[in-house]
Amino acid sequence: MSRGDRLEGFLIFDLPGATVSTAIDAEVQHYDPRSGRGGLSFVPRSNQDSSTIGMIIDDYLSGKIKVHNGMLTKSETVRIAPRMAINSAKVANGLSALLRRLIGLALFTVAGGAALYYLGTSIYDRLFVFEAASAQVSFETIDQESPVAGTLTATAKPGPIANGAVLFDVVDGNGTTTEVASPCTCEVASGGREYGAFVSAGSSVVRLIRTEATPKIIVAVSFPDVRRVYEGAAIDIRYLDGQAIRGAHILNIRSLDGQQSGLVTIEVDPGRALTPSQYGEPVYARFDTAPWRLGGRVGSTGTTP
Repeated sequence: MSRGDRLEGFLIFDLPGATVSTAIDAEVQHYDPRSGRGGLSFVPRSNQDSSTIGMIIDDYLSGKIKVHNGMLTKSETVRIAPRMAINSAKVANGLSALLRRLIGLALFTVAGGAALYYLGTSIYDRLFVFEAASAQVSFETIDQESPVAGTLTATAKPGPIANGAVLFDVVDGNGTTTEVASPCTCEVASGGREYGAFVSAGSSVVRLIRTEATPKIIVAVSFPDVRRVYEGAAIDIRYLDGQAIRGAHILNIRSLDGQQSGLVTIEVDPGRALTPSQYGEPVYARFDTAPWRLGGRVGSTGTTP
């Protein structure tokens, strides 16, 4: 064998479980007779054979395959990488499923808790709570009356008024005007007689509230509920501004003459500072008769002991 000789042959690749052979034309580049070793250059006989060889060489150079005991085999990295990807996907799917289950459990717990709270509150209210028929802010007032019969030609607007200031004017049938002055530094309450109205002598025209007057809450309850009030039912009140007074103090139960209308009036301490301008402001009031909330028994005289 000498340089330049041409040979026909096959290039064989041993792979695990298979053998790939490719037909080639080889040319001797050098040969050492003493060692019997030489070198060849080869050309594939077809484009398909060339593609097969190129693919194997590319995978070998990139580390996807390697030689082990004279046999081409896949790299361990190639074997492990798909498993790692599959395991990562399983872990991600597991975490996602766990998160969905936790969210579902949390929503179920919240919904169940809300339902139990609503049910418990409803049962509690049915057993122990009754609401007042009405409640409002009240002060001791002064009713300013008209001294003569006639038509109102001037009236003070609701709000503060100084002592001696004109409250209203009345023109009688003879055309004589009578001025009525405020007897105190007070607050003119709303709800008085309006300009142009006819008033009789001695009728109330304007209601006044002294600035130092003590406020109270006037609560009306149905007559059958008075017994539970006497037995010490706690009263909770809430104002329009949202402030709530829990366990307000009952000052007085007024004369039971109110039973003719089916309502009894109860005076309650407001539990906070109020101004005369809040006179007549509605208040929400309810009574709680739960045993652990019962207070001292209200005396039959109408006042708390």
